[in-house]
Amino acid sequence: MRVVDGALRFLEQDRGIWEARRAVLERLESAAQRIDRDRTGLYDGRSKRAIETARAHAIQTIRDLQAQIMRHGCVNAAGDRVGLGKAGATIS
Repeated sequence: MRVVDGALRFLEQDRGIWEARRAVLERLESAAQRIDRDRTGLYDGRSKRAIETARAHAIQTIRDLQAQIMRHGCVNAAGDRVGLGKAGATIS
């Protein structure tokens, strides 16, 4: 999430982007919980599938966030200062 938040600090506030960010956080937390449970419980094959499924869902939500940023992301003043584009310009 530090990587995601590091990138988002250069964008104007957008409700859709922040909702997509929240979804990423929830999916990553879910995947982490499944991994923690697998470490403490007996391995029976189902845990591996659950982890793989959680990972796939997390990757998809990251892709969804990426798409949301590409559709609605606008550079803010901080992004302008570091050379990512003119403040207010859309991400392309």
